[in-house]
Order: sequence, then C-alpha cells, then structure tokens
Amino acid sequence: MIQENELQLTGKFLKPHGSHGEMLLRLDNLNVDVTTLPYIVCCIDGIFVPFFIEQVRPIASNRWLVKIQDATIASRAKMLTGASIYLTRNLLPEITEEQHELTWKDLIGFSIIDLNVGVLGEIEAIDETTVNTLFLVVCDKEERIFPANEDFIHEIKIDEKIITVTFPEGLFHLR
Repeated sequence: MIQENELQLTGKFLKPHGSHGEMLLRLDNLNVDVTTLPYIVCCIDGIFVPFFIEQVRPIASNRWLVKIQDATIASRAKMLTGASIYLTRNLLPEITEEQHELTWKDLIGFSIIDLNVGVLGEIEAIDETTVNTLFLVVCDKEERIFPANEDFIHEIKIDEKIITVTFPEGLFHLR
C-alpha cells in the first residue's frame, strides 16, 4: 500500500477532455518529464491509488492531456476531476541540494529540538488544512501540534533529519 510519506504532491487533474478518456492535468513541478511517467498517484477515498498512463500529449509548458488506463468511462474521468496528483519519489528527477526547495511535507520524519526545552519528538505528519501549517509531533507517546512557522526555526539539518527551533514558552502548557 502506498503511504503519503512516499509521495510528492506534483499537480492536479483539471477536467476530462473529449470522449476518449483523456484528462487535462497541470503539473507544478516543471522538472518532471510527463512522457516518461509510467503512472501517477491520486488519493481516492483516503487511499493512494496508482493510475497507469497510456498516452500523453503536451498542451502548454505545465499542462498535458493524459489518457489513463481504464479511464475511458466518463464517470471514472469525472471522479478524477480536481484530484491532486502525486508522484512516488523514485519518479522524481534527481536534484542537487542547492536546487531543492524544501516543502513542509519534506520534514516528515525529522526530529524537532527546542533550544530551551530539548527534544520534542518526531514529526509524524503536516497539517496544511488550517490557515497556519502545523507539525503533528509524537512527544512522549502523546501527539502534540506545533506551529510550522519559519520565525521559530533556527536550523534544518537535512542529513541528520533534525530541526532546531525556539517555540514561545507558553506553547508547551497548551493541551
């Protein structure tokens, strides 16, 4: 089963195109060569599902017409309309550390260390459903949330998977 931490959000299905099962998609990662992708992944009813690509036609620099295997039925194509597109990390092109722009989701699995409190725990997930992005961290077998705010972050050590922060003192007393 595909897990979210194995994926990178890459784009979105915009709408069905024509009557032959093609879908218009937008890719936000312009470094990806869509013509070489064997599949893409979408989240359907909370499950990450691979969809195998039969045919690809470029429309613009970041828009493509893609025919998905077994998506010729109009209802299946409509089901994908508006769905986010993910790629497994092995399908993403290799980029150097200088080229890589970290996203919040890249920090899943990193340990958070507050300079005043010490080790807080490991980031289990990122919540971007609210106005303020949140780290979901397991602290002493208890799940806690902390703001994912650049103002609190001092350093990110990618190789060591460590984030050093200084959170406001009163934050630790909230439950």
